[in-house]
Amino acid sequence: MQHPIGRPELLGFAAYLRCSLILLSSLVTLLFSGCGHSSSTDTKDSNLRVLVALYSLFVKDSGGQPPQNKEQFINFIHAKGQRILDLGKIKDVNSIFISQRDHQPFLLLYGKQAQGQKTAGLVACEQVGVAGKRLVGYSLGGVEELDESRFKNLGFRENPSK
Repeated sequence: MQHPIGRPELLGFAAYLRCSLILLSSLVTLLFSGCGHSSSTDTKDSNLRVLVALYSLFVKDSGGQPPQNKEQFINFIHAKGQRILDLGKIKDVNSIFISQRDHQPFLLLYGKQAQGQKTAGLVACEQVGVAGKRLVGYSLGGVEELDESRFKNLGFRENPSK
């Protein structure tokens, strides 16, 4: 007798694929629509949007674990992130690690650093920012511009063990 919903051993895999496609389409939507709270066009730093979208994809793909280091993250991007890079019109992977606003490398949290943050989901930020405001990126793909006071309230620590 056939199971009423088809082959149950394939149901779990099909559900996993469906969820993965929904997550990927959500990340792409966030990547290009934005969800920051500022109306400034400066928050459209496409490098940070692409970076946090890829970070989110890494976390999803690795069972909830952040990348342990930049090398592991870059290898993942080369292996599985090409579609997001293409959508962001990124040709050079290394360029997404640099802010288009302050031209400094983003502070990006890896491994235990990411897990030790006071604000869950905060994974990247500008080092300096512009006009007293910094962009921050969250693991679900959001990017937000914050003044220094709000930034300090987040408790972002590049090295939480300090």
